[in-house]
Amino acid sequence: MGGHAHWPKGMEVYGGKPVFYGTGNFLFDQYWSEETSTGIFAEITLYEDRVIQARPVPFIILDQAQPNFLLPRAGENRALNRIYAASLGPEFEAYKAARGRG
Repeated sequence: MGGHAHWPKGMEVYGGKPVFYGTGNFLFDQYWSEETSTGIFAEITLYEDRVIQARPVPFIILDQAQPNFLLPRAGENRALNRIYAASLGPEFEAYKAARGRG
């Protein structure tokens, strides 16, 4: 996990392990802009000492520092698009190219 970013940054797989460069503010009161009120929760599944799956779960800060997980129709896709656009690696290049941003 990266440190100190007040909004979600990109991610990549490095050495076979997921790297999240910024997850945003999970419990913080910077809700005056979309960038500082939107973040990701890193859901990571482990088996023994290996990472089996890692995925970003987007949320938004509402009601005085209360995180609320986003659903696709409630802004999840917009939050994930920003994260994927800043992400490194061939998995994300293919994603960007399919959406005309490659």
